[in-house]
Amino acid sequence: MTLTNEFYRPSLSIRLIRHAESYNNQVYREARQLPASANRQAYVDSNRLADPGLSDLGHQQAELLGEYLRPTQILTSPMKRTLTTIRPILKNHPTCPVLVHGLYFESEGCHLKDQPMEGMKPSEIKEYLQHDNVDFTGFPDMNRGWYCNEKGPETRESSEGRATRFYMWFCNYLDEQLALMDHDKEKTANALIACVGHGDFMSLVLKRIVASYGHATERTGTTHRSSFVHSNTAMTHLEYFGYGRFLVLQQNVVPHIPDAKLWSGGTLKDGWSYLIPDVAETTVAVILNEEEMEPYIREQTQALEALYSVEKAAADTPIQFIVRRGHQVVGVATFCQNAKTIAKIAVPPGRETVQKLLQIAIQEHVGTETSVEFP
Repeated sequence: MTLTNEFYRPSLSIRLIRHAESYNNQVYREARQLPASANRQAYVDSNRLADPGLSDLGHQQAELLGEYLRPTQILTSPMKRTLTTIRPILKNHPTCPVLVHGLYFESEGCHLKDQPMEGMKPSEIKEYLQHDNVDFTGFPDMNRGWYCNEKGPETRESSEGRATRFYMWFCNYLDEQLALMDHDKEKTANALIACVGHGDFMSLVLKRIVASYGHATERTGTTHRSSFVHSNTAMTHLEYFGYGRFLVLQQNVVPHIPDAKLWSGGTLKDGWSYLIPDVAETTVAVILNEEEMEPYIREQTQALEALYSVEKAAADTPIQFIVRRGHQVVGVATFCQNAKTIAKIAVPPGRETVQKLLQIAIQEHVGTETSVEFP
């Protein structure tokens, strides 16, 4: 690191904030507290709302957040629980501009018993907030609700794709804000953008923030490399330096709630483990040219070889056989096409199944007439 008289670069301070506890959060919590003999799903189905407001606890959390936070801008989801969360902030900061984004809603969208509900339209949101400085973007139809074009609950794949679109819009929006401030450190030092959203969708956006534009969209059944948890009204502190460059300074903090009895929504008991999907199917890929290998595959392959490689021979006209579980590389072998021998193989200890898959793939590649010796 080179030290200069410039101790820091101009950046925008951002807080990603999960909404206060919603009425549906309370319904799920009450369902988990029912005796094992009770029909918990029936309790949820009969009490859950498509677009709920806040629970009694959620209103307390929102009031504490409103007393603590002093944003210069608010970006919010169009869902009622986020709108209710920001109302105490607006009461204390009546001139703060609000931008409601039609793409910033929670995963699965707005539905009741698998039937889509349109959600609130812009005019209804503005009336609900009772705030003059409100703008809207990302709505499919300004005269209808933000979920008006959907046929049912949003699929996981659609949520992932929407997170990528929102992430790219978010970076462009922040670049515009920096440009309006002329990248001036004095101006940016006083800026604070509060982005009030939802636990699961914020996790999808954060994964793209951490991985930047190189992130590969994760699909249903593919092992997630990471997920981020937020308690109700918890904040993640980001600093944005332009062109997709972020610093993550804090994650999932609640400095405005000193009493732990008022915390909610941030433990395994709150259902966060549902973000972790089943283990993905194991596949074997044959790569004839290393230059064709995707960068994230090459990085893992090199790491596996550095950790576990057993070298047998020099690699002449090499072909690589790679075993993947979703995005994760779990084994690799380099095969010499001319010599019909294995140059090196890298499989973590205890992964006999992975080694067997490599053996089968290589033997199928050379055919039954040639016997290949495996280490």
